[in-house]
Amino acid sequence: MSKIAGQQSFRALCSRLRRPLLSHRPHRTLRPFSSYPNPVNLFAVGSWEKAARSGEYVDVHDLNEITDLEVNNYDVPIADLNDQKLRTEISKVLGIDYLAEAAEDDARREVGAIDGYLYGDARRPMVPCVVCNGGKPYWVHFFVRAGAPVTYLSKRVCEVLDIRKDAITTATIAGCYHQVRMSPPTSHFAEINVLGADFCDNFKFTPWFRGKGRVTYIFEDRCDKVKKLFER
Repeated sequence: MSKIAGQQSFRALCSRLRRPLLSHRPHRTLRPFSSYPNPVNLFAVGSWEKAARSGEYVDVHDLNEITDLEVNNYDVPIADLNDQKLRTEISKVLGIDYLAEAAEDDARREVGAIDGYLYGDARRPMVPCVVCNGGKPYWVHFFVRAGAPVTYLSKRVCEVLDIRKDAITTATIAGCYHQVRMSPPTSHFAEINVLGADFCDNFKFTPWFRGKGRVTYIFEDRCDKVKKLFER
């Protein structure tokens, strides 16, 4: 009898965990960006299907412990990501052009969740966010890396958004006011944008891995239903 009761309790818990995230009913904090209505197109991810068939996992990150870190000297080899792939392959999957102009409302909208996917054999989490520096807002594709100490924008993005290359700038990312820096020009990730540990920690930006290469990042404090689950 206790075993049956335990199974019933487990199923009930799973239902509570799934229902808020899978619900298609409109909710104030779960509304998507108005200029990005389409879900991630995982049919365009040939690398994911290849990796899924082989069952292999290849990570080119250098995950060695870094001590006495200076953010301007932070570096990590990310050989499979560059500006061209952000503009082509990754934009195709995310369904939004890299550095496309976004709607004005999206620059101020505090979304509760952002859909992304795991790119390539290294399963790199990629998400699209609206970034604004007081002028026009633009779509920027980010690599989410909690191992990075701060958030970086590529030189190209800094030029488009008129962000100073030699200083810390406060911009909005997905409606969050946050400090950003230009990716170090001599680093191995100079052409890509990185959402670092500072952003993930400050805004409780938490991944929900949904299987088959899909990942949704949730702002816990913005999503009322998810927040209640974590408070239990």
